[in-house]
Amino acid sequence: MNCTQQYVSKILKGRENMPLDTLSKLEDALGINLINDEQTTYPTVVAEEELV
Repeated sequence: MNCTQQYVSKILKGRENMPLDTLSKLEDALGINLINDEQTTYPTVVAEEELV
């Protein structure tokens, strides 16, 4: 990923924000897809009265 172990440690501990280019490098290094290009869908919220 071409970054230091200290930088990765800060990200994992939440002391450093991860820019998108670093996130992309992480995806490539791990062979995974963290960012989905498709439109995100969210579950529908149903009012409690409708559940009865």
